[in-house]
Amino acid sequence: MRRLALASIISGVVTGVAATTYVYEGLVQKNFETHSIALKKAERETLNLSEEIQKKEQHFIEQYNVEIEREKKLREQHPILNFGLPNSYENYVLKEDTPPTIHVFRKYISEVDFAKKTPKWVANTIYPKQPNNPDINRKNSEFKQDPDGSVPVPFRSSNDDYWNSGYHRGHMIPAGDLYTADVQLSLDETFYLTNNIVPQNGRNNSGYWRRLEQFVRKLPSQTGAPVHVITGPLYLPSGKENLPEDPKRRSKVTGEVRYPVIGENQVHVPTHLFKVILAENSSNQNDPSLTAFLIPNEPVPSDTPLRQFEVDVKKLEKLSGLLFFQRARLVTARNVDVVEKDSDSYAPNTQPTEDHSLSSPQQFILRLPSVCDRLPGGKCQLSKEDPSLEYMFEINDATTVEEVDKIWKEHQDAKIDVHDWTKSAYERKKEYFDRKAKEKLALVSNEASSPTIQS
Repeated sequence: MRRLALASIISGVVTGVAATTYVYEGLVQKNFETHSIALKKAERETLNLSEEIQKKEQHFIEQYNVEIEREKKLREQHPILNFGLPNSYENYVLKEDTPPTIHVFRKYISEVDFAKKTPKWVANTIYPKQPNNPDINRKNSEFKQDPDGSVPVPFRSSNDDYWNSGYHRGHMIPAGDLYTADVQLSLDETFYLTNNIVPQNGRNNSGYWRRLEQFVRKLPSQTGAPVHVITGPLYLPSGKENLPEDPKRRSKVTGEVRYPVIGENQVHVPTHLFKVILAENSSNQNDPSLTAFLIPNEPVPSDTPLRQFEVDVKKLEKLSGLLFFQRARLVTARNVDVVEKDSDSYAPNTQPTEDHSLSSPQQFILRLPSVCDRLPGGKCQLSKEDPSLEYMFEINDATTVEEVDKIWKEHQDAKIDVHDWTKSAYERKKEYFDRKAKEKLALVSNEASSPTIQS
């Protein structure tokens, strides 16, 4: 009996163990299947995520390559970017993150002063040994409004502002620099009124300034390397008239800024014009030369030496608030003495210790050699003025037809070749006074033929 009971107990235990084992194995199998499904799902998600990451990486690489290619083309189109735009704006241009005042055209880059309705500066590059393109003609270009999207309408100048103002529409980048361009559009873009034009004294524009432009245009042929130019207007103080009565306050007044504005849009007339010139070195790319000229916006005697208007670049930077060709002028050093002899000044936010040492390498602004000093004989010399043009200036200033005829006779008696511009000026003036005389005669005739009303 006891044996039978014991056997039953043992049988029950075995059965229970077997059942438990079965249940456990079932749970394990189920958990395994569940984990397998989760693992496969995780693997799929990981694979999908990996593919998504690869797609994003590929897109990033493609975008990066596009940016690199775009930047490369920009540098090829405007090599001045390699040496620096004013105030390091090349960093924005290269990244297509330019402020609304900066505009990039086919052959030049400009910044517009919205308040003054003129450019602040215009930058371009001139190359050596480039023949003129016979398909490009200035006669096919005309002064016109800036293209849509460049200058907001309220900040534009117009031809109406200049007409009968007494001022020329003066190019900052001269049209003559673009006769070598590939297409007419490049020349046309220099005629945008707000991006490249300022009110300029007529004698200055047609005389001394024109000869300066010719001098700069010939530089690449003399140096055998590209020349980079930044041109712009300045509005500088002159004399002191409206002084305070208080002597202490009066002593603080160092000058007054006075200049006209013209037209309905109140285009500001600059007191001066500047050119900053960086000439590459054909034998050493790391050894460019630099110079700057500051010309008053007024008639300049034709025999005035050009170097009389040469100014230190630092001085021009202080007057204009612009930093020029920073990429070409910055050098990195740890000891100030290393660059002290040739350095203009410390770069912004760089201060040396008393022993002229720096805790880490810093940037310094180098004084580059003058372009003029590297020319043959160390001269920056303008070509001689065509004597016929002096008569043109006098004809343009004449106020009567008798005065025009007198100047023209003096020109003929001088037995010098008549410049085309002088001949055109004479014909325009004669036509103008002839038209005025006919208008006056018609007015007198009308008054004489009008019936008188008797009271």
